[in-house]
Amino acid sequence: MEFTVKTFEEQLGDALAKRANYVYEGHFTNDSTWDTPVKFKANGYEVTLIFFGLESPDASQVRVVERAKEGGHWVDRRTIEDNFYGNLQKLEQHLDAVNNIQIIDTTGEHILLANFINGNVRSAASSNKLPSWFITYLPTLVRAIDNFHLK
Repeated sequence: MEFTVKTFEEQLGDALAKRANYVYEGHFTNDSTWDTPVKFKANGYEVTLIFFGLESPDASQVRVVERAKEGGHWVDRRTIEDNFYGNLQKLEQHLDAVNNIQIIDTTGEHILLANFINGNVRSAASSNKLPSWFITYLPTLVRAIDNFHLK
């Protein structure tokens, strides 16, 4: 773990020093996980978040079981729930940490639910077509979508 953290921090420092593009994938389940996007945005980067949502922790658990059967890593139920709820709650709290957001429902066929550019709705499903996880945990974005569709 120490090697991974050290390598990640070195890569971040190099990208910032060279003004290079940087992409990474992860969970954003607590405030400290948002430090990286905040740091890049503060340094003049345009930060884009592609958020993959899923209908429930149960659906995520099914995917973990399937992945583990195929030789992938196992994730315990508590971590699954922490990731599911934490990602949604922290996204709602840290919307200002990113410039652009794409939210995709991966429950079945991947569906782009909303696309925000610099805080403005570029495209979005109407709120009555949004999944419950979106409506429940991302009320700021739902209000923006409702206003977008009223125009």
